[in-house]
Amino acid sequence: MCAQDTAAVFASASSDVTDAIVAEISSYLKANYSGTATEFWKSHELCYPLLSKMAKVYLSVNPGSVPVGSLFITAGYVLNSKRSSLAPNKEHMVCFVHDNSV
Repeated sequence: MCAQDTAAVFASASSDVTDAIVAEISSYLKANYSGTATEFWKSHELCYPLLSKMAKVYLSVNPGSVPVGSLFITAGYVLNSKRSSLAPNKEHMVCFVHDNSV
């Protein structure tokens, strides 16, 4: 199933996490798989535990439309009759700062 025995990789590099990550990435790059990304990560989750955690984050689907709706509401606040002469790049920056402020 795995291109390389992951347990052996982690046993030999248990003191150095960087070596384990590098070994997992090089093993992943050598793997050949013709299915979809979702199928690959389901079948190789145990082979690549660190990379599979990242895949779950980056390949997951946003379950709701709240971020998109929030963006349109923010844009509506920024673009009003008092700010009709705001340049498009400034509008984008104002929306970005508003959405990413802590």
